[in-house]
Formats: sequence, C-alpha cells, structure tokens
Amino acid sequence: TDAELMMFAQVNSEHCRHRIFNASWTIDGVELERSLFQMIRHTQALNPGEVLSAYHDNAAVMRGHDASWFVPDPGSRRYAYRPGPVEILMKVETHNHPTAISPFPGAATGSGGEIRDEAATGRGARTKAGLAGFSVSNLRIPSFVQPWEHDHGRPPHIASALEIMLEGPIGAAAFNNEFGRPALGGYFRTLELDVAKLAAAREPDRDAGAGRTPDSVAAARGESAGDDVVAAAGAIGDDGGAWGGGAGDGHGGGDDRSGTCSRGAGDGRRATIYGYHKPIMIAGGVGNIRADQVHKSAIAPGTRLVVLGGPAMLIGLGGGAASSSTSGSGEEVLDFASVQRENPEMQRRCQEVIDRCWQLGADNPILSIHDVGAGGLSNALPELVDDAGRGATFDLRAIPCDDPGMSPLEIWCNESQERYVLAIDPGRVDDFAALCERERCPWADVGEATRSRLLEVRDARFDATPVSMPMPVLLGDLPRMHRRADRVPPVRDTFDTRRIRIGPAIERVLRVPAVADKSFLVTIGDRTVGGLVARDQMVGPWQVPVADCAVTLSGFDTFTGEAMAMGERTPLALLDARAAARMAVAEALTNIASADVAGIDRVVLSANWMAACGAPGEDANLFDAVEAVAMELCPALGISIPVGKDSLSMSTTWRDRGAARKVVSPVSLVVSAFAPVEDARLSLVPMLRTDIGESSLLLIDLGYGANRLGGSALALSHERLGGAPPDL
Repeated sequence: TDAELMMFAQVNSEHCRHRIFNASWTIDGVELERSLFQMIRHTQALNPGEVLSAYHDNAAVMRGHDASWFVPDPGSRRYAYRPGPVEILMKVETHNHPTAISPFPGAATGSGGEIRDEAATGRGARTKAGLAGFSVSNLRIPSFVQPWEHDHGRPPHIASALEIMLEGPIGAAAFNNEFGRPALGGYFRTLELDVAKLAAAREPDRDAGAGRTPDSVAAARGESAGDDVVAAAGAIGDDGGAWGGGAGDGHGGGDDRSGTCSRGAGDGRRATIYGYHKPIMIAGGVGNIRADQVHKSAIAPGTRLVVLGGPAMLIGLGGGAASSSTSGSGEEVLDFASVQRENPEMQRRCQEVIDRCWQLGADNPILSIHDVGAGGLSNALPELVDDAGRGATFDLRAIPCDDPGMSPLEIWCNESQERYVLAIDPGRVDDFAALCERERCPWADVGEATRSRLLEVRDARFDATPVSMPMPVLLGDLPRMHRRADRVPPVRDTFDTRRIRIGPAIERVLRVPAVADKSFLVTIGDRTVGGLVARDQMVGPWQVPVADCAVTLSGFDTFTGEAMAMGERTPLALLDARAAARMAVAEALTNIASADVAGIDRVVLSANWMAACGAPGEDANLFDAVEAVAMELCPALGISIPVGKDSLSMSTTWRDRGAARKVVSPVSLVVSAFAPVEDARLSLVPMLRTDIGESSLLLIDLGYGANRLGGSALALSHERLGGAPPDL
C-alpha cells in the first residue's frame, strides 16, 4: 500500500539507518577493517568508565552524584527532598534540512526534538539545560557586507544565511523559553569560500619556488614537513537520526556489499565553493534520570501501546527522506511539506506526565518510551515494539487526528511534533489516564503488543488494513553498503602576514561572526529558569558572554552538578580533516576544563559529524576525521564517545540560468563535552580580578611557537586559507 511504501522510505532512510556509518570502506584502493560506527564504539569499549547507557537509547547516560530529588510525594503531592543518585543524560541533535527551508520552525522543532529525546530515555527522564549552535554561509548584511563576503547564489526556496540567523536562533530560544529550559551554550560560525580563486591567486613560495616546501623552510615556519599532504572528506544523508535505539541503530547485516558507492561525482577534483548553504543547526542539552529508570523494561504480549501528546495533522510529511537528500535536489513543495511545526506548551504537558510517572519509581506505569520524530508514528511505534522483539496491532482511527480529510498514509506517517509513544503496563492504564487528565495532556490507547512479529494497522472506517508487514522486513538488517573513495589533495595557499596592517586586520577579525560578540544569541534565551543554573554564558559585572562552559547543579541542596561545553574548528578541514577533528575535541576539552571536573576520565563526548557524501575527496576526509578522533586521540586520552549523530548530505545544488551550481560543506565535527562537577562554586571564568592585590597573566603556548594560521579568522577574513592548520 502507499502507507507501507511511505513508512518503509522513512524508516529505511539514511536519517534513521546510518548506512554510511555502518558501511565497509575502500580508500585509495585499500580495504579497511572497521566501519565508522565501529570506530566510534571502540572508544566506549576501551573506556566504558562511568557510562551507564550508550548507543541503544534516545540519549546516553553517565553516572552523576548522590544528591536529592526535589519532587512531589505521590500520595500527599507535597514537594520534598528524596535522596538518591542523580544520573546525567546528554544528547546533541542536528536539524539542518528543516532550518534551511524554514528557519524558525526548523530550529524550534530541532530543540523540541532534542528535549523529547532526553525525556524518552530509559523509562522516562527530564532535561535540565540546553545548547544551540549554527553554521551558515556568509551573512552579507545589507549596508554591512564585509570584504570577504561574495554572493555565490542559492536556490530560491532555501533561506539565506542572514534569514537563518535572524529567525533560527529565535526559534530555538522560543521553544526553550516556552517549554521552560535555560539555554546555556552554543556557537556561531560562518564560512563561504571559493577555493578555485585561491588556487588561481596562489602566490609563489619565495623560499621554495613553486615546488614542495623544503623541510628546513617548513621547520622555520613552525610547520611539519608533511603538512601539505592531507586527508580527504565525505558521505551522504543529512540529519541522520542519532546513534540510538530501534531503526536508528541499523548495524547493517551480513557481508552483502550491494549498494556500492561510486568515487563521487565530477572529475575527482575538490569542490569549488565551500560553505553552509545547507546550514548546521545543533540542538543539545543535559538532563537527569533516576538510577532505577535508566533501562527500559520488557514488553509482554498484551502490553498497551499509547500515543501521548498532540493530535495528528498534515504537518511534516517525509522528513526522514527529505533530510537525507542534498538540499535543492528535491521538489520545492516536498521540501516545505517536510518541515514540522512546534508546540512547546503541549510538550510541557507531556513532560509533566512523564515526570509524574518516573517519580513513582518501581511503580512507574511506563515500561518503555520513544519520542516521535522522523516518519511520525510509522517509525516510532514499530521501533517501540521491535526493541522488545514483539509485533503489534494498531487501530488507525484511535490515533487522535485534527484533520478529518487526512488519508491513512497521512495519519500513519505525518510528523506532527510533541508526541511520544509508550508501552504501558495493562494493569496501570487507569492510573496513567488519571495522570494525563490531571495534567490536561491528550493521550490515546492505539494498540497492543503481540507475540507474533507482524506489524498490522487496521482501519475500521474503510474496513481495510493499510499496513501489514513482518517486522524483520521493515526493521531487519539491510544489505551492507560499501563505500569507495579516493583522497584528494587540498588547495593550499600562502599567507604572508608581513603584508597586513595590524589595525585593519584587527577590525576584520572582530567582524568575523565566529569572533564577534554573541550577545544577540544569548540574551534571547532565559538563562535561569529551573533554578539550577550555576554558570551561564555571561561573566562579570558587565555581563560579557565569554564563559567557557555551562554548569548546572544536581539539586537545590548541593554544590555538585554537571558541566557541558562545545568545540568545533570546521574551516581547518579544508586543509586537514584530521587536524580539524582533533582541534574540535581539544577546544571542547579546554573549555570544560574551566569547571571543577575530577579528571579527564570523567568527561564524555557527543560527536556530531557533518559531511557532503559523494563530493570528490569528502568521503575519505570523513573516514580520516573519524579515525583520528575515535582510533587515536580519544583512546589516548581515555575518553569515550557514547552518543552522537551523523548528518551526511551537506551540499546544496541548483541551476542558475541553465548552469549547474553547487556549494559543499567541509567535513564538520561539532563536539560537545559533558562531565559531572564536584563543586560548582569553583568554576573559573575569563575575568581579571583587581580586588585581590597583584596578579600575573600567564601565556601557556600549546602550539609550541608554531603559530600556524591555516583556517584562522585572520586568514579567512583576507580570503585565504592560510597554509598549515594548527594541530595537536
């Protein structure tokens, strides 16, 4: 049926199945042993540390502190402190495609979806604080266009970088504000560069002629002799679902190597224009969960399957597949149809019901819970029962629906937001219903789990069965993809800083958005709601947004807590994808070092990988970046990556006056670091103290005098890449 085809397309999209991260690889003719996901899992296998849940749920969980939960007593409904472990959960999502099409709802539903991921962990949890980040192409602000900002065009139905930054951050902040979550961190990056012009304008090397830089000259510049031989990049499918439960776990079965990928479009040369016409929209956060609620319970035959939250509407249809495609490659009407709409007030009602349930401890009526995202109920309900090895029978007309004209396909597959699917103990349905009524939260009993591994959706209105499919057909192992890629040397240019005047250079650098003041992204969000924020972005009496990390408290009666920080150095990937990935990790770690964390072994990372699959060199660059972090750096540091996401269709194509146009994003790793904090009062901030007598300013040169400027704001603001990039 059409409903089955649409369901299959969403459930088995790159967004949900991560076929590229589970693929086998051949690079430069050499078959490689591990998939990308196997390398990521390697970090957790080597250093499981205090991680309690990784890869198989909606968020990762690590051990926190013994503290007190300030929650209502189930009987008296009076709030009181209840001692117990306060474990830490963390999740970082991307919502790139919807933000490109419609920035406000795209970013808002990105933040909303991440909040639901945290709430749907284990048997129920709650978020505490959020973060949001954006990477876009050049802003080109009217009457304020910068010298390095050139107009390379864009598809007419894709929002401009300026529109995205005017509307997207407001969307994310509005959802956090209206839901009641403080937004305490983020980043903002712009990049748009024509590397062909760099190659054409490349200056001859005065020390080494037109050939390779000699070792002696490289050493004198603080570069390594091999710095002009670099890795590559690549992959396909954006906004891939996070590495977690259900279909999203898609390990790809067997040794079948069908689905082989070509070496990429074009003639093997690197893309000409790099940028973020398809933006990165990062939505993440930290939350808490009770120790006895970390793992989902088994689902027995007869378990009631419930939809919690808002009604079905013709909103967001085909988002999983659309997010897995190159921007601009589909029909405009389908792109707009795939964007969801936000309803934070409804999500708050859902959260209150979930809170009342997990606060019951062993009496929690929720056995298992999933959020509703890509694919709508057609993805979420099958995932819910598949995790427990069951099938299910559903009544299509029991699903709450606000549009009587919707077809069975539209009811089953729409992506209306602020919904959860839950498995409820049959003997506790009345208790659950009472909680929903008290919180004025809509819910519906839509089916039951079955011993048979058959998924069946019945439609009494038309006396039909729009879906009847064995679960292994829908969610079973797919033929394993095999990726073939070649490394493509990067464009390198020289950057002679002796020709730059310091005054204009400073002015240019301070106008680069990655360097410039971020107050306009900070002050739009509530930073205190919840009462557990110990350190937000603003520092000192003049409230300057320069804090390195966010710190929250475990409870109202303790000084222990949680810290989160971010790191990214995406422009470096144009020169060396390995270096860019290592520097992203380094930035996140040096940022979170400002909190009172017991040791580096208590830090865990979320890794969000973005790349343009199929573009020359980009597949190999992606592999090299993952390998550098997961097989080398993190094992050496004793750090694991228990959560993350891949968004791998980061390119935009369109036609302009009959000519094909394309903008490709570099391999982009955005790292978020999380750790338990021993004492929130000991967090450090970059503020000079003048009230404690004489002091000293110390420079710790982590670059050992190399002063490498490749990919720096200084170089990019002068339309150069800048030679060798910084590295560890």
